[in-house]
Amino acid sequence: MRKKKKLWILLTILSIIIVAIAVLSIFDKNCEITISAMIHLPPEAGIDRTYNVYPVQEAEWSTKTHEAPFTPIRITNGNLKCSVEYGPIQIKGVFSRAEIKKIWPDAPIDGDWNFNIVLFNCHLESLGYHMYCYVQVDAETNQCAADLYIFKDGFANPDTDHWEGKIGEEIVLGSDF
Repeated sequence: MRKKKKLWILLTILSIIIVAIAVLSIFDKNCEITISAMIHLPPEAGIDRTYNVYPVQEAEWSTKTHEAPFTPIRITNGNLKCSVEYGPIQIKGVFSRAEIKKIWPDAPIDGDWNFNIVLFNCHLESLGYHMYCYVQVDAETNQCAADLYIFKDGFANPDTDHWEGKIGEEIVLGSDF
């Protein structure tokens, strides 16, 4: 009987620890950002040619104040998980010129393609943000458009921002939410 009681206490403590770790990990990384560029090449022999390019892994992040220094972050396969606190947040990254040229050898781009996402007034009480930054590139016209969608706490109505320009021009998106 005593062994069952000890086992029950041990299992209860273990369960509490697992739940605490899960809760802390949710609050530690309350923001997930997905960033990608889709390049639409002219159809060839009736075949649609659309390719995704993700930002390079090395990027920069600034948070809490406008004067805060940028610190390195990693974007893995277009995804970034981070902690968002109240105040301004800025993410700087690039799409690799080499990756774009692999897909589109004639791309009119001289260097890496910069993007800059600026967020103001993130709410500390939020349980989480899901953000999506989609860039569309039309290889026939060299026209590009980028859209930022910010979903807070799983709500279906996102805050949005839109950018238009040409490939190689810095993409600047932001929101005050």
